[in-house]
Amino acid sequence: MEFLNQILALGPTVMMPIIFFILGVCFRLSIGKAFKAGMLVGVGFTGINLIVAMLLNSLGPASQDMVERFGASLTVIDAGWATSAAIGWSSPLIPMVVPGAIILNIILLAIKKTQILNIDIFNYWLILLPGSMIYYETGSLILGTAGSLILYLVAFIIADKTAPAIQQMYHIKGVAFVHATCGIYVPIGILVNAIIERIPVLNKINLSPEGVIGTLGVLGEPITIMVS
Repeated sequence: MEFLNQILALGPTVMMPIIFFILGVCFRLSIGKAFKAGMLVGVGFTGINLIVAMLLNSLGPASQDMVERFGASLTVIDAGWATSAAIGWSSPLIPMVVPGAIILNIILLAIKKTQILNIDIFNYWLILLPGSMIYYETGSLILGTAGSLILYLVAFIIADKTAPAIQQMYHIKGVAFVHATCGIYVPIGILVNAIIERIPVLNKINLSPEGVIGTLGVLGEPITIMVS
């Protein structure tokens, strides 16, 4: 256990290559290809951490000056998802949650409770992060792991329900969003959409990309909106 803790202490830039290497070998990649895949993930995560560090070093002093100038009581900098991903992939829950999530997906497929095979291993940090918060609050690895896997199960339920609409909207077959961050907005979206559909005039407005382009012409093109 002490050896495992030492590896976890090295952080996500070491843990992620190890995990992806093991997964690659399990999926019958050659040792060389599995090793290369793991190294690429590690290099990519190192790059993300470097960018986040640069942003924090640049924005930190500027934010502090702004707080002092305007007399605001702001104490937190939002560094975006990359920081959260780094925290998630540094979690002591990794040895339990990562294999547990893969096994859970296989079980759901075997008993035909889902049609989704989730290959987005990187975004396991979405379930590792809240599980880690439970662990640090309770001190229980079991509760932390259970929290992560329950959230993963909920994400599967929502993903199966929303997959047809997503595939129709984006004209891409066989895709689904098994993301906890997407799932929380589904009930809100259903409620807001139901309200809009009952409001005259408003329910006739077409805000799809095609509808916006048809109404605004070149001004509705995604590139024009982005530049604006």
